[in-house]
Amino acid sequence: MKKVFLLFFASVVFIFCSGFTVPNHLLENGTAY
Repeated sequence: MKKVFLLFFASVVFIFCSGFTVPNHLLENGTAY
């Protein structure tokens, strides 16, 4: 049970980080050009 929770928590953190890093890169690319 704890292993499933850890996997779920890791995936949520990964998606959360991806959601924040991708728009930042797009924003930087948009302002650069």
